[in-house]
Amino acid sequence: MRQLTYWISVVLAVFLLASCKSTESSNIVQCNYLPKRAMPNWVTSPEPENGQYFYGYGVANQPQNNFSQLRQNSRDDARAELSQSIVVKIKSSLVSATSSSQIKNHSEVTSKVNSLIESESNMFLSQSHVVDTWLDQGNCHLWTKVQLDKKSQQQTTERITAQATAYQHQLMKNISDQLDTLKKETSNDPRKELANRGLSLTEEDFGRTVYRADIENIELYLKAGMKFSDAFLPNSIVPLPHVLMTLELEKLKGIFAVFAKSPGTGPDLSKHYLQHAALLGDIDKLNLLLSYGADPNSKYTGNIDLGSLDSDALTMKKSSSLCVANFMINELKQDGGDASRWYEIKSKLVSRNAKATGEISFRRSFTKVSQFSCNGEKDNNIAALHEKRAKQCKQYFSHMSLSELEQHLIPLTSKVSFTTTPKTISEVAYHNMLVDIASNKYQTKRALLNNFKKELQNSCQVYKPRLCADRKNNDYRICQLK
Repeated sequence: MRQLTYWISVVLAVFLLASCKSTESSNIVQCNYLPKRAMPNWVTSPEPENGQYFYGYGVANQPQNNFSQLRQNSRDDARAELSQSIVVKIKSSLVSATSSSQIKNHSEVTSKVNSLIESESNMFLSQSHVVDTWLDQGNCHLWTKVQLDKKSQQQTTERITAQATAYQHQLMKNISDQLDTLKKETSNDPRKELANRGLSLTEEDFGRTVYRADIENIELYLKAGMKFSDAFLPNSIVPLPHVLMTLELEKLKGIFAVFAKSPGTGPDLSKHYLQHAALLGDIDKLNLLLSYGADPNSKYTGNIDLGSLDSDALTMKKSSSLCVANFMINELKQDGGDASRWYEIKSKLVSRNAKATGEISFRRSFTKVSQFSCNGEKDNNIAALHEKRAKQCKQYFSHMSLSELEQHLIPLTSKVSFTTTPKTISEVAYHNMLVDIASNKYQTKRALLNNFKKELQNSCQVYKPRLCADRKNNDYRICQLK
């Protein structure tokens, strides 16, 4: 009976061990769907487009050992990025058509355009195809690169433009017919006068009026109690305060002039405006802002919206306009571009006692971000001063003879102990040697003095941020400078 019980126990143990191993192996995620190869360049340096194609890039995680789903998710992600980029380009090509229209209410046209783009997007995406995939076996991430022929995007844009233009013309005709039957009258009440002109006292209509630089009607809105901060530009990718800086100079002059007649109603020039002008390299707009009292040392934190998917590519942190000019000069130097406009802006700002302060983050791609610091110039100057003082200190002590070192050392023996706080470089050097002196490490006076000289020079380097400017009593004092 014991023997039978023994063999049953053995069989049961073997069965349980096999079950554990099976369970353990089933929990190990396998990620070898594709052959292993080196990471392709497009993963870390994605190219958005070239002369013939637009590109989109996507990545998906391991979906429970389902490679078909993993591949589909990665492709969908790449096509979503491609779609977003193409939609922005299509909208940009239609901006001039809608913005130049005499229609005061663009919402219907914009709504129609958005509807057309949505209906066409699936069509042009279906013409995109996968050109490469790469499996990151270590993390089980599948990367996909898709491309779309630029001819497909151009054909889609032309179809949408034709339909949107036809719709716009019909809308203009309807509005014209309404205006022909509208009884015209003038009124001293700005609200009523705006209504007579087909404008409502709303943030949207005010925003469109500012965008068109319609000076006469802007004055009516101001008389009705509105301010620039109330204006809103509907259906625009870019907020109105950022759009303002892209307008023609003459329009911008008119807008600032009319707001100047009603102090406290215009754009807040302490915001991004000078930084925007510096980024654009537009000296005329910079001068205009300065003439209306913009502070050349104002700081801005945030993005400058340029109306694209890369609007967040340039992020500022307490950055001055001079910092932006320096950033652009640095970028153009690296790319071999012409930085003359930005040098002119820099010269103008420096003449107004502007300081370069702040930091700028520049996202070159979705995997690479560069940092530019305007605080570095000040930090570098301070660091250079510290190095200069440390060098002078080391040279001074290096020229001392052994007899001079001995005369320098003798007073320290009664002044410096383990409990004292050193106040000069000599005291620091001697303080560092106390343990070795107490243990009789130095067998000769020459060895002691040579090591003292070495410690003096080392202390000059270590305490360089705190060295006083001048030598006193043949020694360098330690200050609280940083």
